[in-house]
Amino acid sequence: MPLLFGLFSFKVDNFQFLELDALKMIIYQATHNNLTKHQELILIILI
Repeated sequence: MPLLFGLFSFKVDNFQFLELDALKMIIYQATHNNLTKHQELILIILI
């Protein structure tokens, strides 16, 4: 997941990506390729 962490490295501390459970990461990985960057940020905030 280097690309994911690279794109959102500035968000890691705020949203604690490393603390996300497996289900949320699966949902994110399954959907983020079809979303715009703006929608990705909304998704990150929601989860």
